[in-house]
Amino acid sequence: MSDEDFQPRIAILGAGPIGLEAAIYARYLGYSAEVFEREELPAKILHHAEERVLDRPFSERVSTLGVAALQAQDSKWKFPASSASLSAAEYYRSYLLPLAESDLVSDSLRLGMEVVSVSRDTEEAWQIACRSKLGQETEFGADVVIDCRGKGSENFVEEEGQSTESLCFLNPVADYYVLGSKSCVTAEEFLFASGLAQIRELFAILGEREDLDVYATMPPIEWK
Repeated sequence: MSDEDFQPRIAILGAGPIGLEAAIYARYLGYSAEVFEREELPAKILHHAEERVLDRPFSERVSTLGVAALQAQDSKWKFPASSASLSAAEYYRSYLLPLAESDLVSDSLRLGMEVVSVSRDTEEAWQIACRSKLGQETEFGADVVIDCRGKGSENFVEEEGQSTESLCFLNPVADYYVLGSKSCVTAEEFLFASGLAQIRELFAILGEREDLDVYATMPPIEWK
């Protein structure tokens, strides 16, 4: 992907917190990106977790880019205090849902679209086959796939006929990257900040700019 005029088409699998952050990062940089989510709501697992209290404060579950984008779109948008201990549902309503509905992300979301297969076409691009809730099947093309579907999700890709049973962040399959908790090869907790670090590293690779860091260019969050 060394052609300076070429911007790869990106398919993001999963609209959880890391999938949404990857989407806004991609769109901010001008990439064409589509996010495929089997559920009809983004980050549905958090939406339905109701009053389960998250184990880390709000400041450790947002990005400078996400906050800046929401503030730019709506000057009246209010966010919780840095140290706020939120329930999953509160986090969803205060940050994830506004992020999904933002101008940078909303038109990229393909909700209610279950990815049933990912394969290479004859031109070595990725073909993502999806099925809607009504059973309609559609195919989408992409040059890069970013899998953010979390632990327990099935693996689609194969390398030299061998299933990639243990996928990691920079796995051996060209242009197929795994981010978030699914990238952990151990059972230890995956931190949101680690996902943001993966996003930063991945887009530095795609942009062939080692120093590329959108998060660092955003204004610091002014916590109240």
